[in-house]
Amino acid sequence: MANVKHFSAGNDIEMVNIESVRNLIAFCLRTHSRLIHISTSSVAGMSINDVPGPEVKLTEQDFYIGQYVNDRKYTYSKFKAEELVLDAIAHHGLNAKIMRVGNLSARQKDGEFQINFNTNNFLALLRAFVVIGMVPYGALDQRFEFSPIDEVVHAVMLLSQTPKDCVVFHPYNTHRQFLSDILTGFAAAGITLKRVEPEDFQQALEKMMDNPDLVTLLRPLMAYNLGGNRKVRNIETSNDYTTQVLYRLGFQWPVTAKAYVHRFVDTIVGFDYFTFN
Repeated sequence: MANVKHFSAGNDIEMVNIESVRNLIAFCLRTHSRLIHISTSSVAGMSINDVPGPEVKLTEQDFYIGQYVNDRKYTYSKFKAEELVLDAIAHHGLNAKIMRVGNLSARQKDGEFQINFNTNNFLALLRAFVVIGMVPYGALDQRFEFSPIDEVVHAVMLLSQTPKDCVVFHPYNTHRQFLSDILTGFAAAGITLKRVEPEDFQQALEKMMDNPDLVTLLRPLMAYNLGGNRKVRNIETSNDYTTQVLYRLGFQWPVTAKAYVHRFVDTIVGFDYFTFN
């Protein structure tokens, strides 16, 4: 169980994602049970002014690498929850594993999407581009992974059975899709976004942010731009170790190519996710 909202005015995110983990740790220690904690690759956080540097990636052997995690309540809550689990492993003998999953997406077998797609941060980012009606050229070569939820469950179940000393895993898809490829799926579904220069995109975004009815929808675009003169970027992660373990367990990630992406877009469009009234 987790609260996957990335923004909240109250403390519901902290109560579900931190305090519930604290209680689960106590239960597992008392009953000598193994805790399988589902975390997120977004605990890699952000680099501010090249701290940490561009050569640094969050691996399965890392936790705090100097990243900034206070930009979103969700990221911070998952980071603090991991801290609790790791502390309990080190100091209290907790038997636990941490699974840092990626962009959970529609099932591979039938395209069915998770019921809480309205709180999915990746979808919120896509919707923000649709709201503004354009995308900067510089964003087109950004790569996104789609981790079909049924395949993630399979991977997590296999990794959960590994020896106790194997603690942290990154079970997310090794394949990537360019944003430009995803937008091709949008076009096939009847949604076309204008491609513009970065300065034109920024100007349009600032103008639309003056509309209070659009601020919430556009917030995902602002969440990755903390403003000022600071140089901000998402820190990359690596799942080379996890991938090698999964190979040895007889598992490999499916290719989420054109057909999958188009089916994914068709499903979300069918829910009127990109309709604004």
